[in-house]
Amino acid sequence: MQNKLTILLLLLNVQMGLQANLFLTKPHVLLSDKIEQLTNRQANKNFNFSWRLSPLHTITYFTANQKTGFVLWVKGIPIYSYNFISIYNIKKSSAILKQKIQNLFKTESMPEKNYFLTKPLKYTNPNPIKIDFDHLNSLLQNKKFIFYTGAGLSAASNVPTMNALEKSLKINLGLKNWLKAAISNPQELAQNFAQFHKDCMFAQPTPAHYAISKISQFNHTAIITENVDLLQHKTGCAPEHTQGDQVYLATAQDYQALDYIICVGLSHDDCGFIANYKQHNPFGKIIALDLGLPNYLGDTDYLLQADLQEVLANLATLY
Repeated sequence: MQNKLTILLLLLNVQMGLQANLFLTKPHVLLSDKIEQLTNRQANKNFNFSWRLSPLHTITYFTANQKTGFVLWVKGIPIYSYNFISIYNIKKSSAILKQKIQNLFKTESMPEKNYFLTKPLKYTNPNPIKIDFDHLNSLLQNKKFIFYTGAGLSAASNVPTMNALEKSLKINLGLKNWLKAAISNPQELAQNFAQFHKDCMFAQPTPAHYAISKISQFNHTAIITENVDLLQHKTGCAPEHTQGDQVYLATAQDYQALDYIICVGLSHDDCGFIANYKQHNPFGKIIALDLGLPNYLGDTDYLLQADLQEVLANLATLY
């Protein structure tokens, strides 16, 4: 019996050793009919974004049941809404509502945000190593890397970046001025969010999207994204979202196999993916392709400040 158990443990260890690295896996190929099905399915699903403007106040924009609207919550209680009835069953909600009302009058500090992976990496004064295209190319020779994409990648297809979206939805004005805009012209805010949803579903990929697909397929490496749009999918190459299983289930060994993470149009480490990478792989580096200065870059990381569309198109010709 002991010999059988020993053999079983050895087989399990071998199997674990042979398990594929979740990041060094060729992206799933999407054919045109699958892309169309995905687009139609996602376009008809509920779609929402939330912003927490204070310890008490959260604003949620949504599209659901062929309506677009928004809700202002105070400690989880819907105070003001447009096109949406939040509490659809008072009997089921009464106990929760009572507790929330009691909590409303308690004085307490704002709890720390629960991040998907870990607390995002952020430097007060980022000072990365500035590089050019030739330096980028030399860094990548015989190295393992993945792409991590943000809203800046899709901006060339007129999909709003987060700053542009918040401006169109008046989130950037603060709670008091947002409420004035919401009361005076709720249709405008709802229409702007509906347009954002439409852009995410139906905008077309940029040359950079196609370049990323080509390089990732050639290298058999994953594409990780924070974007909610479908532009990368429409190149025929499915990315993995930062809140998907492929990222959540990644082990320290998966991260340690990566020499670089190439961040494309990503201004912040919102989900803590970069921080998680650095924790598991302290010697790993970040290469950012961005016109700005992302705040997740340390002194030993790299920044190529140039048009990412041009950089990636040129890089793809080498693969």
